[in-house]
Amino acid sequence: AMTTVQIRRLLRAIMIVNLLFACQIALAQSNLDKSHLHNKKNSDSSNDWRMTSWLGGKKPLKPGDVRVNSIGMKFCWVPKGEFVMGAKESDRNHKIRGFSNEMPQHKVKISKGFWLGKYEVTRAEWYGLMKGQTDLLLTTGIPITNVDWQDCQKFIGMLNRHEGHKKYRLPTEAEWEYACRAGTTTDYSFGPTITSTCVNYDEKLLDEVINYSTLPLHSFCQSVGRLPANRWGLHNMHGNVSEWCNDFYKFDYYKISVTTDPKGPSVGTRRVIRGGNYSSNAYECRSAHRMHAAPHGRRSVLPIIGFRLLREE
Repeated sequence: AMTTVQIRRLLRAIMIVNLLFACQIALAQSNLDKSHLHNKKNSDSSNDWRMTSWLGGKKPLKPGDVRVNSIGMKFCWVPKGEFVMGAKESDRNHKIRGFSNEMPQHKVKISKGFWLGKYEVTRAEWYGLMKGQTDLLLTTGIPITNVDWQDCQKFIGMLNRHEGHKKYRLPTEAEWEYACRAGTTTDYSFGPTITSTCVNYDEKLLDEVINYSTLPLHSFCQSVGRLPANRWGLHNMHGNVSEWCNDFYKFDYYKISVTTDPKGPSVGTRRVIRGGNYSSNAYECRSAHRMHAAPHGRRSVLPIIGFRLLREE
């Protein structure tokens, strides 16, 4: 039989074990609550379109303010405003080189601010959303290319469904040029000329009309963000990869374009492309330069075409 002392020791040991077990349960529950709260905050912040350029409070938006969406894509704030779109008719080179589609120069009003991708959409973002692939080899920041206009719409549709709204789309041609210029009136957002220190383009290629079907591609597209941004924080608006816009293309559209929030022709067979690319000459990387392509099909130009997203406020 156990003595009274032994019974007391046993009861004390049982109490200590029970106390330790209770402490472990409480600690586990606390960690679970913290984890749940952390995940809820992250979920809420993603759904609420998290602002990362400042912490706490509601502050007025400034050009270049950054937000991050639910899959980690960064967007810069582009304020509403007015600008002069197109190229100057005094530049005789436009007609000589076949770029009279950039005329006449005309005033355009952007009535609402919007968020534009800080970078071109990358391979990691594309494959992560479209195919669920998160391979480390895809995290290099190289822009996605070989996508036609219809492919872009599939990506946009999936991202909108992922976040439960319809705010993502391609920028209109006017929105794109307005954001590219970022308040400047020169040929480029960096000034009247460019070099390879600020734009990824073919610096050795002469300023002449290019036949992309026979031209050997120069160099490669670079990871996004390697070169300087414009005044509103947007990288690679000139060069690197050409970018799809939402508009149908019409050669003389500027002659009939509305002055407020133009959206391009109502019908057409081709879509607008902007920005120039890594195989472009300097002339084709200007803010005003217009290109176009069929919205579907694997054409020879597609290895140099990507896109960036606009998100409505």
